[in-house]
Amino acid sequence: MRLLFLSEFYPPEDGAPFTGSHLQVFFSASLCSQYLPVCLLTFSVGDKVGTFRLESEEDPWNSRLIPVSECFDGGLRVHFIPYSRWEVARFLKVLIRAFMLRPNVIYARGRSYHLGVGALIKILRGSRLVWGINAQDGYKNFKYLYNLWGSYRNLFEKTLLTPLFVALDLLSSLGMRLADIILVQNHLQLKAVKFKFPQKRVFVLPNLQDVPTIPSFNEGEFVMWISAGSKAAKRPEIFVRLAKDLPHIPFVMVGVQPEDPSDNLRSFPRLNRRELMDLMDRASILVITSKPRFEGIPNVVLEAMLRGVPVLSLEGDYGLVHRGGVVVRDYHELKRAVERLWKDMETLQHLSVQARNTALDLVLPAVDAWQKFCFILQREFLR
Repeated sequence: MRLLFLSEFYPPEDGAPFTGSHLQVFFSASLCSQYLPVCLLTFSVGDKVGTFRLESEEDPWNSRLIPVSECFDGGLRVHFIPYSRWEVARFLKVLIRAFMLRPNVIYARGRSYHLGVGALIKILRGSRLVWGINAQDGYKNFKYLYNLWGSYRNLFEKTLLTPLFVALDLLSSLGMRLADIILVQNHLQLKAVKFKFPQKRVFVLPNLQDVPTIPSFNEGEFVMWISAGSKAAKRPEIFVRLAKDLPHIPFVMVGVQPEDPSDNLRSFPRLNRRELMDLMDRASILVITSKPRFEGIPNVVLEAMLRGVPVLSLEGDYGLVHRGGVVVRDYHELKRAVERLWKDMETLQHLSVQARNTALDLVLPAVDAWQKFCFILQREFLR
């Protein structure tokens, strides 16, 4: 085993939750597998673990049934672990399996327990650790604890989970300091990370994306909002309020089920990736309400812009929104911007073209950047 990527889910699996982070790990692992021996270690939500397949499809009568705990996706080898709802259990499962796979290099993205696993594997086996940062402030200490107390959990749950989240934060902080290489998404992160870790090697590797074939501009059917879950930092209540204040405009919300939606707001608590992309192709505008400090470059921003869907962002530019959308300072500006663009098809079409060109300028060089990074890993760590 050479290069091991850690991910929470396997995006192609039916029923797997969609998130930008897991999708980026999968895209990155798939690209790197074209140049290096790569394995993706991930959880299955059900149809990849505990089922069986024939050992030989050509000779089924003389074949036996074997459990599907791994598969090949092109050149990418994927190892599956049964999913557990308890984060501590997932941490232990990933740690044990990663230790058994004996990687030369381990890649952990974000401030999840994956970074802690990477730190322990580095200590126990001497593996090299590559850490990919998600959020703009993903390099700060005690981010797990901060997210816990800013979540929708009740006070009892927050108090009960505090020791665990402090432990995860300390383990993540250890991983940050042990990382051999740090990957960031943009130059805003690069500047901050170089200031905090001046001795570390830091590379700018933008998010990878599939580039869809887009038909000519169409005005779309609704204003859209997307999240992988009801996290407080995503501020879904702002979009719900927006729909109530603009009853003549249709709105679509993905990933959250609001408690008291207005008649013009449709919600889809859960969609697979294909369904999500089909829905996004019909959108007029994508609205981003996340707190900027919790995002690097939101995956849905790039996906929407590649499809020619302009973005309206509350507070956060992420280094690209202003080139293919509008950044506003407060809720009242957001409301006026939605109403204005919904009526002004000429401006919407202009922003649509700008959005796609901006996203292409960012996404196409990302493949070259990741290829160069693969060659660096091969030259320095994987001989």
